[in-house]
Amino acid sequence: MDELINKYKNLNISIFDCYDDKTDKRTKAFRYFNVEDYDNGSILQFYLVNDKVVSFDVMYNEGC
Repeated sequence: MDELINKYKNLNISIFDCYDDKTDKRTKAFRYFNVEDYDNGSILQFYLVNDKVVSFDVMYNEGC
């Protein structure tokens, strides 16, 4: 997670805690780290477990 923050700190980033299915509560053990490009309408999303990247997606928002 620290490496992601350092690499993308000058861009539009957001971090979301996810729900733990076992406890039905938000937890920092499972997170999404998003890097958004507002001009292009795209998002690079990393899924982290215990602050380690386990997968990533590239998404495009076409609007309403």
